[in-house]
Amino acid sequence: MIIGFGLIFVWYGIEYAQFGLIQNSLMMRANLIVTFISVPIAGAFWAIFAGYRLFEEVETYRTTRSVVK
Repeated sequence: MIIGFGLIFVWYGIEYAQFGLIQNSLMMRANLIVTFISVPIAGAFWAIFAGYRLFEEVETYRTTRSVVK
């Protein structure tokens, strides 16, 4: 489920970042894509690390299962 939530953040975060692309900060006159891009990036890292953790757990299960037999 964590991988799914991470992918949702990526999917909808891209739209959110595109929204930030057309906006500028009032105080610094900087483009807001700099801050809005953090949502899809965080979702991508979230999904990648959760997938890696799942892979490690599956490998641990496989190795311990073969030792028990």
